Amino acid sequence: MSMAVIFGASGDIGGAIAQRLAKAGWSLYLHYTHNQTKVDALQRDLATHYPKQDFVTVAYDFTQPSEATAFAAQLVGIDAVVLRKARRIITCLRTQLQPSYRR
Repeated sequence: MSMAVIFGASGDIGGAIAQRLAKAGWSLYLHYTHNQTKVDALQRDLATHYPKQDFVTVAYDFTQPSEATAFAAQLVGIDAVVLRKARRIITCLRTQLQPSYRR
């Protein structure tokens, strides 16, 4: 089963992407920074409609780059990454992660 992480899954665009990927058979990490209530509701909805897939919520605030390594350690078996606010996320990950995570 394919696994993707959606950065910004609590927003309208991220939530819509999550719905489409779940419908296509993907399991998902659903990232959020502040809106845990909304992403938890999305996770429950997806788990109800697609019970054979996994939907995991993960919190990370990209204004705290010192936590990037710990955040990345939570993510296992990623096949795809969906970046909604790519510039800040890519910069943070590129500068903070161990060389083995960089590509």
